[in-house]
Amino acid sequence: MVKAFVSVFLFVLLSACGAEQRSELFPYEFQLDDLPNGLRLVTVPTDYPDIVALHVLVNTGSRNEVEPGKSGFAHFFEHMMFRGSENYSSEDQARIFKAVGADRNAYTTDDYTNYHTTFAKEDLETVLELEADRFQRLSYSLEDFRTESQAVLGEYNKNSSDPLTKIFEVVRDTTYQSHPYKHTTMGFLRDIEQMPEQFDYSKEFFQRWYKPEYVTLVVVGDVQREEVLRLTEKHFGGWERGEYTVEIPQESPQQGPLTCHVEWPTPTQPWVVVSFRGPAFSPIDGEMPALDVLGSIGFSESSEIFKKLFVEERKVDTLFSYFIDHKDPYLLMVIARVKDPNDIGYVRDQIISTCERLKNTLVSEERLTEVKSNLKYTFASGLDSSAAIAEHLAGYVASTRTPATINTLFETYDGVTAEGVREMARKYLVTTGRTVCTLTHGDAPDLGEVTVSEVDVEPKERNIGSAPALPDSLDVDADAPNPELAVLMPSNSPLVSFRIVFSSGSATDPNGKEGLAYVTSQMIADAATRERSYDDIIAAFFPMAAGVGVSVDKQMTVFSGTAHRDNLAPFYALAREVLTRPAFDQADLDRIKSNTVSYIDDGLRRADDEETGKEVLYQEIYADHPYGHLNVGSISGVESITLDDVKGFYASEYREPFLGLSGGYPKGFPARVAADLADSFGPAADVAEPDKFQVGISSISSNRLTIVQKDTRATGIHLGFPIDITRADPDWIALWMVRSYFGQHRSENSYLYQRLREIRGLNYGDYAYIEYFPNGGGQFHPDPNLGRTSQIFQIWIRPVPPDNGPFTFKAMNYELRKLVEQGMSEEDFEATRTFLSKFVNILVASQDRQLGYAIDSRFYGTLEFAKYVKDGLAGLSLDDVNRVLWRHLRSDRLQFVVITADAEGFRDAILSEDPTPITYTSPPPDEILAEDKIIERLKVELGDVRIVPIDDVFSGRRH
Repeated sequence: MVKAFVSVFLFVLLSACGAEQRSELFPYEFQLDDLPNGLRLVTVPTDYPDIVALHVLVNTGSRNEVEPGKSGFAHFFEHMMFRGSENYSSEDQARIFKAVGADRNAYTTDDYTNYHTTFAKEDLETVLELEADRFQRLSYSLEDFRTESQAVLGEYNKNSSDPLTKIFEVVRDTTYQSHPYKHTTMGFLRDIEQMPEQFDYSKEFFQRWYKPEYVTLVVVGDVQREEVLRLTEKHFGGWERGEYTVEIPQESPQQGPLTCHVEWPTPTQPWVVVSFRGPAFSPIDGEMPALDVLGSIGFSESSEIFKKLFVEERKVDTLFSYFIDHKDPYLLMVIARVKDPNDIGYVRDQIISTCERLKNTLVSEERLTEVKSNLKYTFASGLDSSAAIAEHLAGYVASTRTPATINTLFETYDGVTAEGVREMARKYLVTTGRTVCTLTHGDAPDLGEVTVSEVDVEPKERNIGSAPALPDSLDVDADAPNPELAVLMPSNSPLVSFRIVFSSGSATDPNGKEGLAYVTSQMIADAATRERSYDDIIAAFFPMAAGVGVSVDKQMTVFSGTAHRDNLAPFYALAREVLTRPAFDQADLDRIKSNTVSYIDDGLRRADDEETGKEVLYQEIYADHPYGHLNVGSISGVESITLDDVKGFYASEYREPFLGLSGGYPKGFPARVAADLADSFGPAADVAEPDKFQVGISSISSNRLTIVQKDTRATGIHLGFPIDITRADPDWIALWMVRSYFGQHRSENSYLYQRLREIRGLNYGDYAYIEYFPNGGGQFHPDPNLGRTSQIFQIWIRPVPPDNGPFTFKAMNYELRKLVEQGMSEEDFEATRTFLSKFVNILVASQDRQLGYAIDSRFYGTLEFAKYVKDGLAGLSLDDVNRVLWRHLRSDRLQFVVITADAEGFRDAILSEDPTPITYTSPPPDEILAEDKIIERLKVELGDVRIVPIDDVFSGRRH
């Protein structure tokens, strides 16, 4: 896994002054300013117009939780920082941030907490004033504190369905004895459950750590240093210093190898983690940089063990190293998910054998150069917005309070040698510092003693046969006209991004071959060409930190990639080969099919309750429609796919692609790409029925409930129904506004979030959608290029404690009924319109997202997205919005999906006439309790109720 500190390659810094010298790859100066009270300001003006990213870094994390019973408190307190101040209630804060269209959130790490906001530059003072206010005058009640404790427990429950999260928790608990790294950022469950009783301690925690000497402000974007400093002094200058420090218990050396095991309650693929004690982050010595290089040499996708276990033997479907900067000595982990339980011991031994080999091998200078190049360009590819720059700076600034650290790291990275890598392997990859942890369904496997074998760590000489050499320069005609079937967005960026769109996707899968579109795409993007093996493709892309990715949705298949312009010629030559000359090798197909089935079974239905619930909702609504299966297919469908199926799909469906290009590409390059695509892919076939994706949607004549029976800690709840509207419809912007008001994704500003999470503390979040939004738990903004001619209205209730599941189910219905009956108010209409008018700029803030949204605008036949939204919002009235709301939304004939352990109990509670009360840690105000009495007695008429075992979900069997 690539670490954040690879940005050392992108800075050339002056060591003795505040303004930093411009470099080729990171052309931004930054300034450092210290206030008398100890607060530090880092200002980074950028070329990205109108947008500013503010990160407020607090130098406290779970590392600071040294007192027994207080684990997880830094993370919990991060939640409390959104609960209001002496001057502004949490509602006031949410209202103001909504008015400025801000994208606002926070996260906690082991070593620091980061409060980040992205907004329009005109609102800089408003944001700084509000941040300064809550950091100096935070105020919350006992009731608010206890309510938020339930939301934190809900976050733990949300994560509990993921085996990897649990195995991380157990590895740390086993390896550390004294240091607070023994617990994860979330903390021990026993401490999370006791948090409602820690109100007095929370006040003490605030007084200890939320002081200016522990805080650094990072301001990145369309700003000037003088103005930022003036406003910072104005709003933060009066903050008084603190005096608190704490001694962090240091860990004694490990005395011998340790083992641990996690018994997973449901069937799952096994995991194995081999970890070693590592060093602390230091910008001075070369230990961490050398170990980071070691991790890439030994365990990256270009490594020999990856080639052996993932590509050739197909023993694993996941393999990576994980070594993150920490203030104190942390762990170097190698992590694998094993396909067959009988291979756990073999995979463990191969990992340990590789570690032993690294202790005795001097890797070549060529290999070192490849790894360093990969680290450099990996970071470069992410610097395409002010928010991304701020995020990449955050870790350094939190560690040392100065980005000048990067200069030292750059010199250290550049000086890593083969001898240094071997020395670090000998120092840290030792048996006495090793912990091996396994996770299986059931008892710990008997792995026996470790058997070390001879393995390769230096790549063998590659046999690429007739493969042409990759060029050093592009051959383009600068005067060639631009192609018509293209979106072109040239800029001065050092990055070049492409998107190649085929108008075909999973909705085109034949019956019984569900997953053919996805498997075909993987046979192009993740497989061999006629000239090079899959391993050779990986090796060629690796120094560029590039590749060809692919996304398959219902009606779109999109191949994409980003490369630094330094590498554009070899990157394009290789990407063209991948797209136009696939080998369609049987070994690749076997690997891809196996990994796809593993993803459906273990990655989705076993380890991600939230995405499973959302996808089941779509399948229930589209049961008799081309959309009626996962984009990746079903288990039986994938297993049935043959090589002839793939070749046939490629020949018939990959026609007349649409090209998107952005960034610093040379003139004539679009014409060259378009010509190459035209030579390989013929014109589009005639479409018999233009509305073929509008028919066959399952008729919902009454409310339906599908309960997925799964052994899980929490209860997830979903609601949806088809809507006759897409982004091309004149009503879309009004309905998009309703959706934002009611359930803006990952936002405290929405109505549903406030009623269920903030007031009642039921869960981690509550959202609504009118467009497909996959992977919402891991991202704040929707991906582009998911164009569909049919959509649904959806509500996503993140997992709640099972005892509160029936109440939450009714509360969701209650709030939807109110929305449909009452519509939006004038105040809510104006606030939401103002928010979206600014927030839309954040959605398209990066070069790659602008390109994606521009392609979507061509798909739907609309104006450029930001203009389309702003013009549409400006022309709306409240009457317009409510008319659209009442036309498209409803509170009956709904499809519900619930995932819970006690399916029968949930069903009986919903069907019963008995009330389903909520259990509170701290009761809310009387008016909420009175509303609860109405909700707990609410009758939800259900015409069809079914219980489906988790093993039947996505199997391909009709249930």
